[in-house]
Amino acid sequence: MAGSGQTTHTFTGDEANYSHDFQNQISDYTNKANEQYNQYGSDRSAAQNYENAYNEAFNNRQTYGDYMNQAEGKYGVEDAKNTYQNSLRAVAATNQAMSALPSTTNANSGVVLNQAQRNAALSNQMNKYQNTLASWQQQNAVDQSALNVALQQAAQLAAGNYQSQQDALTAQMNQYQNAYNIANQTYQNALQQENLLRDVYAKMYEDEYQHMQSDYQYWYGNLQDKWKQQELEAQRYAADASLRVQQYLNNLAKQNEKTYKNWDFGNGYSLQENANGEATYLYKGNPISAGQFLENTGANGANWNLWNDVWNQGVSTRGVGSDTVSAFNRVTPASERYNYLFGV
Repeated sequence: MAGSGQTTHTFTGDEANYSHDFQNQISDYTNKANEQYNQYGSDRSAAQNYENAYNEAFNNRQTYGDYMNQAEGKYGVEDAKNTYQNSLRAVAATNQAMSALPSTTNANSGVVLNQAQRNAALSNQMNKYQNTLASWQQQNAVDQSALNVALQQAAQLAAGNYQSQQDALTAQMNQYQNAYNIANQTYQNALQQENLLRDVYAKMYEDEYQHMQSDYQYWYGNLQDKWKQQELEAQRYAADASLRVQQYLNNLAKQNEKTYKNWDFGNGYSLQENANGEATYLYKGNPISAGQFLENTGANGANWNLWNDVWNQGVSTRGVGSDTVSAFNRVTPASERYNYLFGV
């Protein structure tokens, strides 16, 4: 900082008074400038500490995926998924067992039953399976609702925690930027005192002032560029995070959508899985009976690969089993034995 120049001279009268006032101004401006520069050093050091704290928080920030994993663990999403899948498999298994009843009733009875006995046994077993199926379907609906609630709660918690982190980072960035602005204002106050001193010691302070001004402009100019870059990075990160949240929610919605399978048996005949996991028989898009479908697609051993795939996929064909398809290769579909396939 500046010192006060001394010139040997003897003052008298008004000149002496002027000299005395001049020296007081030099002392006053010098002290004030020194105070501002000291304060500037403290302000800049504090601002640097705030910046370091922000950089550490920014580098250690968690992704939305991290928060989502924590939230899913908190609300038991994995357990809810397993429970939902277990009840869904139970529904499919019950449907499959029901579809096989017509072909297994005699075998399960231990004796050969006549048609009336077979129908009674089939009806009795079908009623039991219907009760079991209804129970599992109800349980699966409860499980799916619980899974959806857990997913929604986890997504809300993750989004809230992520936003809280973003808010905290923004607050820290604002804090350290404000601290640098305060340091800048302190420096400007010091420069104001320097300008007053320059009026007195222009040549003495010119070189030092220009040097300090250049250093300051370089530092503060780089700092402003750094702020702009950090703000752009924060904006891009926030925008990317919002996109990831929406993509995650879209993926959740897609995972919960049921895709129903369809098999093309040719000539306009197709088999479509419905919402109950059962087969709907179609001709040119219109529902027909299982008997009509078999008359036109199952004879002479055709389409076995398609039938096997239908059964392997767990789709209930409601009384149409492998023995039924085989029988349509050998008997007239109008036989009373297969009236149930024609809705009779």
